[in-house]
Amino acid sequence: MFGTVPRKTWERRYPSVDSDCPMAMNLLLADFGNRKVILDTGVGHKNLRKLRSYGFHSLLNLADEVESKGILREEITDVVLSHLHFDHCGGSTFLDENGELQVTFPNATHWVSSAQFTHYQSPTLLDKDSYLTENIELIRQKGLLKMIDEDVAIFEGFRLQIYGGHTPGQLISVFEMNDFIYCYAGDVVPTAAHLSPLWISPYDLYPVDSVNEKIRLLTQVAENHWNLVTYHDVYQPVVTVKKIGDFFKINQIIAPDM
Repeated sequence: MFGTVPRKTWERRYPSVDSDCPMAMNLLLADFGNRKVILDTGVGHKNLRKLRSYGFHSLLNLADEVESKGILREEITDVVLSHLHFDHCGGSTFLDENGELQVTFPNATHWVSSAQFTHYQSPTLLDKDSYLTENIELIRQKGLLKMIDEDVAIFEGFRLQIYGGHTPGQLISVFEMNDFIYCYAGDVVPTAAHLSPLWISPYDLYPVDSVNEKIRLLTQVAENHWNLVTYHDVYQPVVTVKKIGDFFKINQIIAPDM
């Protein structure tokens, strides 16, 4: 996750556990009343044995978690997929009791960028194993996939911004709720420990772009006092950011339930 940064250095910001670097999949449910939005869907539950062999654990069923909040999965109106790597969109479909593939949120518009979808169709050798057709093709076939080519407000108070670097055409969600503005950073800033512009993952296809895009996003976050929500951070999933010279630091840690 931290590329060429030595373990002794990154462990001071992001503690390891039994020599492992623990990662979360922090999904977001944003309830605006008439619009109910899911931000990313995690790795899903379709192949639990295989997922556990890869090291995934403590996985929760996304539909059950949504319904525990008093919202039926059929009530979800929008699913924003930051990108189509399997750990960000695997929960978009599931296998029913008959082993048939179904859409988890059957009435939702699923948002993705055109650039990301094009890349998903013709990935590089480096990331082709990160894309699984079972996670997205059924959604496309049912006409539930909505692709965008530029930054856009999908409704008042909720905006999608397009970023490159880790993979082409990542969608960053910026929205207002409870008098705060939140920025859901996907893999542009995967953890709060990645605030340093040069701390990037070897999984990033375009390293120079990753650095520049991270600076572009964090400058907005710091200047506008947004709450930054990170996808993979186990310890500090929601923070505010301050800019000091050419560097970015955590300003405040926010309670994750927001």
